[in-house]
Amino acid sequence: EFKAIANITHKDKKEYLERAIIEAIQRWIYEKKQEKITEEALKLLETNFDFGKRLYKNRSDLYEQ
Repeated sequence: EFKAIANITHKDKKEYLERAIIEAIQRWIYEKKQEKITEEALKLLETNFDFGKRLYKNRSDLYEQ
């Protein structure tokens, strides 16, 4: 199934299967990194981590800087 979809996606390109495998691995690595970032952020929230206070009162203050 992967090979068939890779062939359709990378139609008329040499080494279509290799390209599809590389893309799949890169996407998997990206997703794992994002999961790790999410887990670390959730741990910080659970420990009542102090993210600091706002340095602005409303959104328009951000644009004035």
